[in-house]
Amino acid sequence: MKKVSVIIPCFNAVKWLPKCFVSLVGQSIGIDNLELIFVNDASKDDGQTWNMLNEIEKAYPDSIIIIDLPHNRRQGGARNEGLKYASGEYIAFVDADDWVEAELFEKAYSKAKEKDADIVQFNYNYYFENVGIIPNKNEMDDEYFEIKSSDDRKKMLIMEKFTYGCWNKLYKRSMVINANTAFAENVIYEEPLFVYPLLFYANKLVKMSDKLYIYRQNNNG
Repeated sequence: MKKVSVIIPCFNAVKWLPKCFVSLVGQSIGIDNLELIFVNDASKDDGQTWNMLNEIEKAYPDSIIIIDLPHNRRQGGARNEGLKYASGEYIAFVDADDWVEAELFEKAYSKAKEKDADIVQFNYNYYFENVGIIPNKNEMDDEYFEIKSSDDRKKMLIMEKFTYGCWNKLYKRSMVINANTAFAENVIYEEPLFVYPLLFYANKLVKMSDKLYIYRQNNNG
């Protein structure tokens, strides 16, 4: 079993994919410990994204799965399709126009195993095309939450320690299966429908202060 399955939805992504791909295969945890699932969400670029994904798969056939959707389902639908193929101990999501620091999965997986965590949330920085990387001013402390009662869960939810974004987290796959949660499809704000229910299933949650994800801000989307 791979340690982490990473699901990457792709739509007209040839401009961004190389940087994202290199950051994933160069992870310090080792490509052999990762399952990278690239989902082509019916890109409309004359096959450029799909052709690039085929070349990517050839480079690491034992660690990469590529999926071609016949109809566009937006990011939520692409992630749902990727979830069907995920077999790793943990699951993560990376958007094709973003990239990650080399230590992301080694650090997050190590913390998950240390605490037997259901969810690990890490911090991130922003990237603007004409500026570069902008540090995220939202600093986070390293924290551990163990839910032993309904009051514990209520306190954790009220404190809003965990965001509803999907890409800054590592999820135990067995918990995701048990929760039977999924993303909203064909909509823009698709993530809370997947993330929020998991906050009612997770009993051990970790927050990491490390900024390990680079979130690209595009002017056109």
